[in-house]
Amino acid sequence: MKKSFLTIIAFIAIVISSTPLCAQSNLKIVGKVFDKVEADKLFGKVLESKEVETQKLFDMLKKVDSYIMFNLMDDQVVVADKNRTLLSDSKVTLRSDDVMHLYSKARVDEVLLKGGKSVTYIERRTDVLTITNGVYTLEMSLTCPPICL
Repeated sequence: MKKSFLTIIAFIAIVISSTPLCAQSNLKIVGKVFDKVEADKLFGKVLESKEVETQKLFDMLKKVDSYIMFNLMDDQVVVADKNRTLLSDSKVTLRSDDVMHLYSKARVDEVLLKGGKSVTYIERRTDVLTITNGVYTLEMSLTCPPICL
């Protein structure tokens, strides 16, 4: 009986200690690629759009580990790493309370490769920011703040 009790306690301790790792693994991939027609239905029409050369985005992706953040501010595309270090040529001063839209590097890479076009569009819609290349659109970002990885 005592061995069973100790085994159960050990099992519970292992489950509890591994829970944060499991929770973090769910956040590793941020974003989902949609076809443009579905994205338009889900997220509404584009209210503002700025173009970026796709190659420049690929170059920015090389400078980040896992996550990259985007926004449209002062009529400019703002791109930063997860520490808010600017990657784009924008002249914006990025403050800690400026809301950015965070995506996994892998998802941004996916939409750029699937789309295959030389120009990518960063788009503001009613409640979201999307990234569109060709007929593919990336959304399901995390807004930072409040959720910053």
